[in-house]
Amino acid sequence: MANAGFRVKGALGTAQIDSNYRNFELVASGTIYLTSGGTEGRYADFSLPSGELFPVVALAGAYSCWSVMISDTVCRVYAIVSGGISPPINYYVFGTPKPTSSGTSGIIGLRVRNPATGNIAYSSERKYMKILDRRSGTLGRREVISGGVSGKTIAVAVQMRPYFWLRRTVSQGQPVVTVVVEGGRGICSGGSWQYTLDTINASSTPGTQPTLSYEFYNYSFLILDVTGY
Repeated sequence: MANAGFRVKGALGTAQIDSNYRNFELVASGTIYLTSGGTEGRYADFSLPSGELFPVVALAGAYSCWSVMISDTVCRVYAIVSGGISPPINYYVFGTPKPTSSGTSGIIGLRVRNPATGNIAYSSERKYMKILDRRSGTLGRREVISGGVSGKTIAVAVQMRPYFWLRRTVSQGQPVVTVVVEGGRGICSGGSWQYTLDTINASSTPGTQPTLSYEFYNYSFLILDVTGY
């Protein structure tokens, strides 16, 4: 005999919510001001909550930015700015906290438990990750792609970041080492987003170094609905 319980099915007849429901949910969010770095690039770190799986980090802001996982517990956000300002960037961390049997009291909504463990499988009080779109492909150097979602506040979570790194020697009287670093970075404001592969750092110094380059033009990112988050 089938177990008694609650189950929500989608249009295709597959279970969307039942006693085994799991999803990434909002575990941390805030605004970080990038106060470290120089006049052309700024950065700042924030802590990542622990969970069963590695979290998904989404960013939104009016400045061209990207993030790097410094460790399992620290994420660093970079932005390209001018004038030495400390730009604000909104971040959203979606994770998988360990299952618990307790919830917030006094909340009106829907809560589904796993009958075997008593842990909460789904709760309407939680803010689950909502994917509006996924974009992937290849991106040329200095190519710009953009889009938008009407009536939504969105953030972008990068899964695969394009990257270009070049070091070459130019011999014109005195050897000069030219280093160019480019990487994928995006702007996300309100319901609009823009993503590009453009210069992060470029420098030329005297010296002798062999030619060396690395190119990776594939990109992949999620567009998440963070309205009210």
